[in-house]
Amino acid sequence: MILEFLCIPHPLPRSILKSLHFVSSPSHYGRRSLQEDTNLQLFSYDDLRIFTNDFSDENRIDDFQFGKLFRGRIQDREVVVKIWQPGGIYRGGHDNNTLRLRDEIILLQLPELICNPNLVELIGYCREGEHIGVVYDLKALDTVFNLIRKGSLTWLHIVKIGIGFASLLKFLHTDNPPLQSYIVCNISPSHIILDKDFFPMLIDYGELSGGILPDSRPVKGMGPRGCFGYMRDAYAYTQKNDVYAYGSVLLSLICKRVFTEEDRLSYRPYVAEWAESRFKASLFSSLVDQSFVKEEGYFHRDAIEVTKLAIQCVAYYSEDRPTMEQEGVAIEEVSEAVVGALRVELASTAVYAPLVPAELGGPGQRRFCVPTLKACELQFTFSGVSWFPANATMITSTITVFSGQ
Repeated sequence: MILEFLCIPHPLPRSILKSLHFVSSPSHYGRRSLQEDTNLQLFSYDDLRIFTNDFSDENRIDDFQFGKLFRGRIQDREVVVKIWQPGGIYRGGHDNNTLRLRDEIILLQLPELICNPNLVELIGYCREGEHIGVVYDLKALDTVFNLIRKGSLTWLHIVKIGIGFASLLKFLHTDNPPLQSYIVCNISPSHIILDKDFFPMLIDYGELSGGILPDSRPVKGMGPRGCFGYMRDAYAYTQKNDVYAYGSVLLSLICKRVFTEEDRLSYRPYVAEWAESRFKASLFSSLVDQSFVKEEGYFHRDAIEVTKLAIQCVAYYSEDRPTMEQEGVAIEEVSEAVVGALRVELASTAVYAPLVPAELGGPGQRRFCVPTLKACELQFTFSGVSWFPANATMITSTITVFSGQ
C-alpha cells in the first residue's frame, strides 16, 4: 500500500531511506512517498464510529491538544481511538493534522521505538476527507489529567508514573546514530495515559521532532510549542523544555493540581509558578498533598526529595534544569527508598532487595521490560503496584517479551 500523504523531506540518512522503502513520486517536487510494508490497518470513519459506539460520552476519555480520545472495542479487543480535529487554540488545521498523522505512523513503526513500553502500539489509522484518526492497542484506565482530578492515584502510583515517564524521556533524549535525539515538546497530564496496571504511556506526538523526523516547525504552524500550563519558553524547541514540562507534571501529581482551560482563560498561574511560590513559603519543604501522608510506602523525607527534583526541573533558566538522564537516576533512587528492603518469598527462599516499579505486561504482551526471566520470577504486587528487584535494571534498547511460559 502506498500512502501518498506520507511524504518526508529529502535527504535523510541513506540507511533510513533504505529501511523505509522509498519510491519516487512525481506529484511532490523534492519529496518522496513512503511505501508501507506493514500490518497497519486502514479504517473508515464509520469503523471508528462502530468501535466507539458512535463516539459516545461513555467512551470518551479526554481531550488532547489537537482532538479527542475515546475507548473502543474491536470484537473482544480493547482499543483507544484518537481523533484529530481542526481549529482550536493550538492552530490544529487539517493540513497540519495530516502531517501529525504522517509523523506518528512513521514514529510508531520504527524498530528503535516500538520496543519501548512507554509508547503506544499502533493498530491502524483513518484518513477519510476531513476525518483523521488512529487506533491503538491499549486497555486504557484514564489520562493522568483525569486521575489527578478524581484523586484516584496513590503515592506508589505517583512514584511509578514518575519513573516510567522519566525513563521514556531519557530514552527519547538519547542520540541513536545515525539519528539524533527527539524532543516531545507538548508534554502534559492529558498526553500521558495509563493502562489498567497504572503504567504510563505517551499518547500524543503532535509536536515531536528530531530523530527520523524533519524539523516540523515551518509546516506545523508557528504557534506555542507545548501545552498551556506546562511550558516555560513558548517558542523554544529544546530538550530542556521537555524537562520543564516533566517537572510540571510531577508537581501536578504530588500537589493534586492541574492547569485547566478555565485557568488559562482566567490568567491563573501555571502549576510550576504556583508551586515555586509555595515551595519558598514553606521554607523549601515538601509540597506533597497531605492526603498521601498516611498511605503505605510514604515517607516524609522522600516527599521532600521528590519535591526538590520537580522544582529543579522547572528552574527559570534552562541551564539550571537537569537533563532527563540526571532526573531519571535521581527519581529511581527515591523509589528505592520509598519501598525499602521488602521480603520476597521465592522457592522457599527469603530474598531481600530494594525494589523499583516493574513495567510488566500479561502473557503475550510486548509491554514487558526486564532483562531476564529470573527477574520476572521475583515480580510481585505491593499495594496494587507491580514491582521487581532494583538489580533487574530496565532495558530500553532491547526488550524481553514475556510469553507466560
